[in-house]
Amino acid sequence: MFINAPRDFFLLIADLIIAFTNYHQEFKEMVREVKDQIHPISSIWFCWFKKAPGISSQLSDGIIRSEVLKTQLFDTNVCSIDDRWSGLKFMRRKELR
Repeated sequence: MFINAPRDFFLLIADLIIAFTNYHQEFKEMVREVKDQIHPISSIWFCWFKKAPGISSQLSDGIIRSEVLKTQLFDTNVCSIDDRWSGLKFMRRKELR
């Protein structure tokens, strides 16, 4: 339990960050927030709703990949979280760790 921890405290100690969103603008803000704060050997998963009947999302793996690859992060894995969510894993480039 943390009491009065700074808003970004979890980013400073986390080995793994999992971020869920379906909104492009919110996703871009998440990338800006974490790209320079992620620990060199940590990873971040960006997760979005899968394309399926009745499920709406502004994101896809292509959109996520194109935004994050503009940073010093690269994608290492993709997976199905469950029947609604997909995820892409990103880490710092090896030469920048």
